Formats: sequence, C-alpha cells, structure tokens
Amino acid sequence: MNITPDDSAQSEQNFEHPHVERIDLPAGTVYLVGTAHISRESVELARTVIEHIKPSSVAIELCESRLKAIQNPEGWKNMDVVQAIREGRGHLLLSQLLLAAFQKKIGAATDVRPGAEMLEAISVAKAMNAELILADRSIRTTLKRVWGHLGFLSAMKLISTIIAGLISGERVKPEDIERLKERDALSAALEEFGQVFPEVESTLIGERDRYMSEMIRRAPAFPTVAIVGAGHVPGISRILREGLSIDLSPLKEIPNKTGLGRMLRWIIPTLIIMIVFIGFFRSGKDAGTAMAFSWIIATGSTAALGAILALAHPLTILTATMVAPFTAVNPFLRSGWIAALIEAALRRPRVGDLEGVLDDMTTVRGWYRNRVCRVLLVLISVNLMGIIGGIVAVPLIARHL
Repeated sequence: MNITPDDSAQSEQNFEHPHVERIDLPAGTVYLVGTAHISRESVELARTVIEHIKPSSVAIELCESRLKAIQNPEGWKNMDVVQAIREGRGHLLLSQLLLAAFQKKIGAATDVRPGAEMLEAISVAKAMNAELILADRSIRTTLKRVWGHLGFLSAMKLISTIIAGLISGERVKPEDIERLKERDALSAALEEFGQVFPEVESTLIGERDRYMSEMIRRAPAFPTVAIVGAGHVPGISRILREGLSIDLSPLKEIPNKTGLGRMLRWIIPTLIIMIVFIGFFRSGKDAGTAMAFSWIIATGSTAALGAILALAHPLTILTATMVAPFTAVNPFLRSGWIAALIEAALRRPRVGDLEGVLDDMTTVRGWYRNRVCRVLLVLISVNLMGIIGGIVAVPLIARHL
C-alpha cells in the first residue's frame, strides 16, 4: 500500500493494511503490526508503517538477550559450554540452540535473516527519534517456564521431536512460509506440539501475549507502533481492546515443580532404598547384596549405553557408569549433567564448533562431529537412559524380596 502523507496526523488517520490493526486506548493509539520473522515482505511492512505513522514509541517483540543475539549473530563464538553445564544451564543452552537452528533453517529457505524486520524497525525508530520498547519477556524466563511445566520425559520427547525435524532433510515449502505468517518463528518451532503439550503452547503464546500487551499499554508516549509475530496479534489485540491491566510479576516467576513432581523426586528414590534395606533384614545379607548389585548393574550399564550411543569419550562413559547408581536415588542430581560436564572438559569445543553449531544441528553427522552438539547429545542420552535404567532396576531388585 502506497501512502503519500501530507502530515503525520493525516497519514496516521488514513493508514490501512490487512496486517496492521489500529487500537485506540485511553492513553493513545497503538498500531499492531503482524509479521513473519523470516519474511522479506515483513521487513518492508515494518519500515513502511513506522515511516508513515511517525510514532513516538516503537515496541518490538524482543527481549534484551534476543536483541543482542540478532544484532550479533556471531555471539555463539564466545559461548562457554563448560561454564553453562557447570551452572546447570545446559537445558537452556540446548533449548536456545534448537530454536536458533530452527530459525536459521527457515531463514535460509527465504534468504531473509531471522528477525530482520525487528532490526529494520529499530533502525527506522532510531532515525525518527522514537522511543524503543523491548516488549517481550526474557527468553530465559520463557524457556525456564516451559521446562518447569514439563516433566523430564515430556521434555526429552519434545526435544527429540524438534531434533528429528531439524535433521529430517526436508526442505521448507512455500506453504510452510505462508503458515509462519500466522505464527512467529519462535512459536512455530513448537507449535505442532500444542495438542500434546498444551503447557508449551500456553507459555510460548498466551503468557507472552499478556506480557507484551502490558508492555505496549505502558508505552511512554503515543502513538505507538508494535511489531510482533502475526501469531500474537489476536491475543494482544483482544487484551488491549478489553482494557485489561496485566500484573507482570507472576509472568516473570520461575515455577516450581508440581506437588506430584516434587513428591515423585523423593518417593521413588526412598522406595528403592527401602526395598534394598528390607531385602537385607527380611531375606538376609545375600539377598540384600544381590539387590544392591542389580541396582548398580541396571543403572550403571544403561547410563553407559547412553554415553556410548553419543560416542562420548571413554572417561565420560566410565563416569556415567560410576555415578548413575548414586544419581538415580538423588533428587538433585542427574548422571547426564555430570557426564556432559566431563565430556565438555575433555573435548572442549573449538572455535570451529562454535561457528558451525547451528548448521551442524541440522544433520546426524553434525551432531557427532560438532563438540558442542556432542556435549548436548551426551546430556540428553545419558539422562534418558539413566531414567530407563532406574525403571528397569525396580523389578530386578524386587524379585530378591
């Protein structure tokens, strides 16, 4: 749509576009612009709307860390994998890399850099001296809330499905690109799991709709142009039009595990220890020893198998074998975290691994070749096999009662 405004007010009054909603709030007018994060047309749309509206504020669907990531796409080179694993941020690192790899894969199909429309909005806003608002919730908070709502096995299933999609080799079709105009790229990475994992859909879409709505409503000056993924437009529009005021504090909280989840973390290890003790006192020393030995063999061998499947370093395999019997009854430790830390220390990622991590995550060979991917593969595989080992061990030790 081409508009030649006589002045800002006239341009604002006459501006219409199928992907732009005008919302009149008591404090002023909001122009809600729905984009696809890998669409060249969205880049043009973001620039056109801001230039014609001449807003006092521009809100974008980014947080501080995501802004730094798209402004410095080479930032992966400075990543300290060992430190991330040591600080217990391995799952967050894995999640961020998977989402970044997904966006890069989609962006390659359209020859548009993911987040290009956000960068364009920032550039035009600065040129017009408009106030810039980072309207989205911290990506780390979002990912932590996703992990907090998912059980471990559900999280592993979710991650394995995303990885399978990345390495499938299927090319992105034109109709897939069109579909992204109804979902932003971050949400599209997990949208197909909405029915199986409704908590993911709620955390990625619904909660962020509320968060961004409130950030837009609190804009320091109006009119405001808000550039968001098209999938967020219906929710944000509804909330703003209804005049709802959102308390942001609950949306920033990191949820604790559910009551059942906390109970299971303690109940299962306690039951296993009780079974072994009962074996000692009821069936004798030999039976108790056999039960303990069965536990060690079952948990240690499956954890070792997980490390072997990841082609881990021999010392990593040995570590996984030795720690699994103890971590399986410890609510605060998982053998995968320890094995991943050893693997990262023994095979510290090189500059080339960091430079190529997003590309390598899209191929099976890349997961084994790239040291960053290998560390994450060790984390996933050893943790998953360790849980399987604990399940297998229960009937093995119970038969000695």
